Amino acid sequence: MIQLTRLDGTPLYINEHNIQWIEVMPDTIITFIGGARVIVREKLHDVYNILQLPPPGSHQPNSINNQAPLSENMSNVSIS
Repeated sequence: MIQLTRLDGTPLYINEHNIQWIEVMPDTIITFIGGARVIVREKLHDVYNILQLPPPGSHQPNSINNQAPLSENMSNVSIS
């Protein structure tokens, strides 16, 4: 679980494994796998730091389980 802050200043604890995507519009909006959304005070780079992810656009290899990006993992898949 990670702690973030709602716009009204109340703390929010979320399971980082349920995050589907993060948008900036200009507030930081987190969308969860189930479709729920929450707006947080933290900026995108702060959320990335909390999640211990490389910053967006850094072009670093996928560090999750030392796996290649999905497109590379799918290169050997054939559909019959």
